[in-house]
Amino acid sequence: MTTPAINHDPPRTGRLTAAWLVLIGLTLAGGGLAGLQDSSFAHGAVLALAAIKGRCVALRFMGLEHAPAWLRRAVLGWLFGVVGFIAFTLV
Repeated sequence: MTTPAINHDPPRTGRLTAAWLVLIGLTLAGGGLAGLQDSSFAHGAVLALAAIKGRCVALRFMGLEHAPAWLRRAVLGWLFGVVGFIAFTLV
């Protein structure tokens, strides 16, 4: 039985720069929403932004784009599970 080939080439610098700029934009947006005090919309939006940022970091910077599907599902499942648990506790 053969294992699937994994691409070990480093990602293109342009893609990482674009992901980095998106992360900065999402961070600034989350900071702006944090100024809305006692707003359940702001809490939900910040959690959604955190989930998007976590997914971006996991796929782009941790290299899970090229990882086996079970590992990608496990890491992203953990991420969304934690975000979901935090959202549940805010209700």
